Amino acid sequence: MEINQIEIVGERDSAEDEDELQAAVLQWLDAHPSEQLLRWMKGYDGSASRSRQPFQDVIDSIPEANLAEARAAMGEAGAEILNSGQLDSPADGRSKRALYNLLSLADELWHPPTWGRALYGFYGRAAFGGEYPETSFPGLLRRALVNNQINNELLPLWERMLRG
Repeated sequence: MEINQIEIVGERDSAEDEDELQAAVLQWLDAHPSEQLLRWMKGYDGSASRSRQPFQDVIDSIPEANLAEARAAMGEAGAEILNSGQLDSPADGRSKRALYNLLSLADELWHPPTWGRALYGFYGRAAFGGEYPETSFPGLLRRALVNNQINNELLPLWERMLRG
């Protein structure tokens, strides 16, 4: 199944654009290719409004009735992106934006069975520095890990953090 590309490239301006993004997200749920999720997280294909991050617009485009399905599908696609290693050391602005939005998506649309292992693996190998709009990547990753724990595997990490 091929996802129809939204003709909007860049920022959304209208309710019509929001409807188009919602239609695209609902269509995406059928096949949930990770490439499209990554494009949305970078702010392409109508996922970025002027004052919000792409992950917020994508989440807001999910109808309540499809939320459980979206958690699982976006978790699967997000885990595939994280496991691919392509965001392990983001260097350019679009890659940093994608990482920020993907980790934020994992934090907000938590689904431990799909995000858990991928986030833990990413934690073990990621080499990122710096910040993206007032948020440190390590702090954002920590929040996503907290919401997607699948067992007590992270207990040593939390204990180290508590000890300082």
